[in-house]
Amino acid sequence: MINYRIILSIFLFITMSTSRGEYYRKDGVRITHDPYSPEMAEKYGLPGETDREGFDPYADTVGPGIYGGIVKRDDKGDIMIGEQYQNHNSNPGPIYAGGGMTIIIIYYYLLSLLLLLLLLLLLSRIYSNYKKTPN
Repeated sequence: MINYRIILSIFLFITMSTSRGEYYRKDGVRITHDPYSPEMAEKYGLPGETDREGFDPYADTVGPGIYGGIVKRDDKGDIMIGEQYQNHNSNPGPIYAGGGMTIIIIYYYLLSLLLLLLLLLLLSRIYSNYKKTPN
Protein backbone atom coordinates (compact mmCIF):
# COMPACT_ATOMS: atom_id res chain seq x y z
CA MET A 1 0.00 0.00 0.00
CA ILE A 2 1.29 3.48 -0.88
CA ASN A 3 1.80 5.87 2.01
CA TYR A 4 0.71 9.18 0.51
CA ARG A 5 1.87 11.18 3.57
CA ILE A 6 5.45 10.05 3.01
CA ILE A 7 5.24 10.81 -0.73
CA LEU A 8 3.80 14.26 0.04
CA SER A 9 6.57 14.95 2.57
CA ILE A 10 9.26 13.93 0.07
CA PHE A 11 7.65 16.03 -2.68
CA LEU A 12 7.41 19.08 -0.43
CA PHE A 13 10.98 18.58 0.75
CA ILE A 14 12.29 18.44 -2.82
CA THR A 15 10.25 21.40 -4.10
CA MET A 16 10.95 23.69 -1.13
CA SER A 17 14.62 23.01 -0.52
CA THR A 18 17.84 23.98 -2.22
CA SER A 19 21.16 22.16 -2.30
CA ARG A 20 22.26 24.06 0.84
CA GLY A 21 19.26 22.87 2.86
CA GLU A 22 17.44 26.21 2.70
CA TYR A 23 13.67 26.34 2.34
CA TYR A 24 11.54 28.88 0.48
CA ARG A 25 7.84 29.72 0.41
CA LYS A 26 5.94 29.70 -2.88
CA ASP A 27 6.43 33.47 -3.12
CA GLY A 28 10.22 33.08 -2.88
CA VAL A 29 10.70 34.25 0.71
CA ARG A 30 13.29 32.19 2.57
CA ILE A 31 12.00 30.10 5.50
CA THR A 32 14.41 30.50 8.39
CA HIS A 33 13.47 27.27 10.17
CA ASP A 34 13.58 23.62 9.08
CA PRO A 35 9.91 22.79 8.50
CA TYR A 36 10.70 19.06 8.27
CA SER A 37 12.43 18.75 11.63
CA PRO A 38 10.83 16.19 13.95
CA GLU A 39 10.07 18.95 16.47
CA MET A 40 7.96 20.85 13.93
CA ALA A 41 5.96 17.75 12.99
CA GLU A 42 5.45 16.89 16.67
CA LYS A 43 4.29 20.39 17.63
CA TYR A 44 2.33 21.44 14.53
CA GLY A 45 1.57 18.25 12.57
CA LEU A 46 2.72 16.62 9.34
CA PRO A 47 2.35 18.32 5.94
CA GLY A 48 -1.35 18.61 5.12
CA GLU A 49 -2.36 17.91 8.72
CA THR A 50 -1.57 21.23 10.40
CA ASP A 51 -4.14 23.29 12.30
CA ARG A 52 -5.53 25.97 9.95
CA GLU A 53 -5.97 28.32 12.91
CA GLY A 54 -2.34 28.00 13.99
CA PHE A 55 1.14 27.89 12.53
CA ASP A 56 1.87 25.93 9.34
CA PRO A 57 5.66 25.44 9.26
CA TYR A 58 5.59 23.98 5.73
CA ALA A 59 3.95 27.04 4.16
CA ASP A 60 5.40 29.42 6.79
CA THR A 61 1.95 30.89 7.44
CA VAL A 62 -0.13 31.62 10.51
CA GLY A 63 -3.86 31.51 11.11
CA PRO A 64 -6.14 33.55 13.35
CA GLY A 65 -5.00 31.71 16.48
CA ILE A 66 -1.57 33.30 16.05
CA TYR A 67 -2.41 36.66 14.48
CA GLY A 68 -5.65 38.58 13.99
CA GLY A 69 -8.02 36.20 15.75
CA ILE A 70 -10.82 36.75 18.24
CA VAL A 71 -9.51 36.92 21.81
CA LYS A 72 -11.03 35.77 25.09
CA ARG A 73 -12.38 38.45 27.42
CA ASP A 74 -13.20 38.36 31.11
CA ASP A 75 -16.47 39.46 32.75
CA LYS A 76 -15.38 43.12 32.62
CA GLY A 77 -14.59 42.89 28.91
CA ASP A 78 -10.82 43.02 29.38
CA ILE A 79 -8.63 40.85 27.15
CA MET A 80 -7.42 37.73 28.96
CA ILE A 81 -3.66 37.20 28.98
CA GLY A 82 -2.04 33.77 29.27
CA GLU A 83 -0.60 30.95 27.16
CA GLN A 84 -0.86 31.83 23.49
CA TYR A 85 -2.36 29.51 20.87
CA GLN A 86 -0.21 26.41 20.26
CA ASN A 87 2.24 28.10 22.67
CA HIS A 88 3.66 29.58 19.46
CA ASN A 89 5.07 32.47 21.46
CA SER A 90 6.30 31.35 24.88
CA ASN A 91 5.59 34.80 26.34
CA PRO A 92 2.14 35.36 27.82
CA GLY A 93 -0.21 37.18 25.48
CA PRO A 94 -3.84 37.42 24.38
CA ILE A 95 -5.64 34.09 24.60
CA TYR A 96 -7.30 32.99 21.33
CA ALA A 97 -11.03 32.34 21.76
CA GLY A 98 -11.53 30.42 18.51
CA GLY A 99 -13.93 31.46 15.79
CA GLY A 100 -11.52 32.86 13.23
CA MET A 101 -10.54 36.39 12.37
CA THR A 102 -11.72 39.52 14.15
CA ILE A 103 -14.31 41.59 12.35
CA ILE A 104 -11.80 44.37 11.60
CA ILE A 105 -9.57 41.88 9.74
CA ILE A 106 -12.58 40.68 7.74
CA TYR A 107 -13.46 44.30 6.87
CA TYR A 108 -9.84 44.90 5.86
CA TYR A 109 -9.98 41.97 3.40
CA LEU A 110 -13.32 43.15 2.01
CA LEU A 111 -12.02 46.72 1.62
CA SER A 112 -8.91 45.41 -0.16
CA LEU A 113 -11.09 43.41 -2.54
CA LEU A 114 -13.30 46.44 -3.21
CA LEU A 115 -10.25 48.64 -3.93
CA LEU A 116 -8.88 46.01 -6.31
CA LEU A 117 -12.20 45.86 -8.17
CA LEU A 118 -12.30 49.66 -8.42
CA LEU A 119 -8.75 49.70 -9.76
CA LEU A 120 -9.64 47.08 -12.39
CA LEU A 121 -12.71 49.09 -13.37
CA LEU A 122 -10.63 52.25 -13.70
CA LEU A 123 -7.99 50.46 -15.77
CA SER A 124 -10.63 48.95 -18.08
CA ARG A 125 -12.15 52.41 -18.65
CA ILE A 126 -8.74 53.92 -19.38
CA TYR A 127 -8.00 51.09 -21.81
CA SER A 128 -11.35 51.40 -23.58
CA ASN A 129 -10.84 55.19 -23.96
CA TYR A 130 -7.32 54.57 -25.26
CA LYS A 131 -8.65 52.21 -27.95
CA LYS A 132 -11.21 54.83 -29.09
CA THR A 133 -8.61 57.59 -29.62
CA PRO A 134 -7.47 57.93 -33.22
CA ASN A 135 -3.77 57.48 -33.94
